Amino acid sequence: LTVMGMLRHGYVGQAVGEATMLDVLGEATQPVLGVCADVTALPTRVLAAVDGSAPSLVAARVAKRLLAAGGAMTLAYVSSATPADAPNALEELRAELSGTSRAGEAAGSVRTLVLEGEPMPALLAVAEAEPFDLVAAGTHGPGLFERIFVGSVARALVRGVRASMLIAPAPSGDAVSPRAVQP
Repeated sequence: LTVMGMLRHGYVGQAVGEATMLDVLGEATQPVLGVCADVTALPTRVLAAVDGSAPSLVAARVAKRLLAAGGAMTLAYVSSATPADAPNALEELRAELSGTSRAGEAAGSVRTLVLEGEPMPALLAVAEAEPFDLVAAGTHGPGLFERIFVGSVARALVRGVRASMLIAPAPSGDAVSPRAVQP
C-alpha cells in the first residue's frame, strides 16, 4: 500500500493533489491511498466501487481493513444491464467482508447497492449524496493508455470526490476485463 497526502484546498490545491495521485497511479503496482489533509482518524464510512474486476475486489478488501471499528461500508455495483447473478455475487462479497475485522474489534456493517446507468455519474452521485470518508475503486490497466491516463472511472472519482481515495491497479502485465471476476 502506498500512502500519500492529497491537497483539497481551492482549485490549485485540488489540481496539484489530483495530478500527483494520478501520476502515482499511472505507475503503481500496488494500491494507492490518497489521504485528505484534514483526516485525523480511520474512515468510518467507506464507499467501494465494485465492477467484478480483480482490482476492484482488492480495493474493497483493503478499504474494509482500513475501516474504523463499528464503521459502515457500502459496496456499489453499477451496470447499464445488471447481470442476473450480480446481486448474488455482491451478497457473497458482502458476507465475506462482514466477517473481516482487525483483532478484537467490531467488524462494522457492509451493505450492497446496485445502481443502473453509466458508472462515472452513478458513483459520483452516490459519493456526493452520503458523507463518505473513503472511496475505493480498481483500475483495469496496465496498457499504454492506462499508464498515461489511468482508468476513466478512477480518474473521475479522484477528481470528483471530496474524500480520501483508495485505488487498486491491475496486476503488472495483466489486462483485466471488468467482468473477469463477478462482484
